[in-house]
Amino acid sequence: MFLFFSSVLSLTLSLSLSLLLAQSLSLSLTLSHSVSNSNELYWHDRSESYITKKRTMVVFSVKAEEGGAYGPFNSDRTMMYNTVITNIGDAYDKCTGVFTAPTAGVYYFTFFYHAGGHHVSKLILHKNEEQVVKTSDHKSCSDNADNGGNAVFLKLEKWDKVCVHLPAGCHVWASGGHTTFSGFLVNSC
Repeated sequence: MFLFFSSVLSLTLSLSLSLLLAQSLSLSLTLSHSVSNSNELYWHDRSESYITKKRTMVVFSVKAEEGGAYGPFNSDRTMMYNTVITNIGDAYDKCTGVFTAPTAGVYYFTFFYHAGGHHVSKLILHKNEEQVVKTSDHKSCSDNADNGGNAVFLKLEKWDKVCVHLPAGCHVWASGGHTTFSGFLVNSC
């Protein structure tokens, strides 16, 4: 009987010590965050005594608003997403249609389009003028509308450029928020 109580007491003490240790660790590891007026996110310990991590925020989302059909053109051109929805970090330039990485890191990009089916539809995402991914649909007499999109994670160095090209002879619908381009910094390196 003594052996049984001794085992129970030992187990109870062990569990109590483990619980106290876990509570102590979770209290010391609990983090809160605050956002400054800039595009940087700071993580503080609970006592707010020191900064444990600094992260630059880069997020953009834009849409092409040209009043309807955009293209086809005789030459390739960079898509001009002229309406900015969000541009935290000011990395997207609506005058050029180009995103410039303000810091090295892994970024995630998406682009979508809507178009009429009577012309070829195609958009190509470029990194520093090299094709990375695309979305397209062929011309069809029986298909009145096309929708497409693609997404990609890219490792970028500071000042790398990312944009979407509309190839010659292709078109998209640039009205009503149907044709968009978005991206954000997943993690800096």
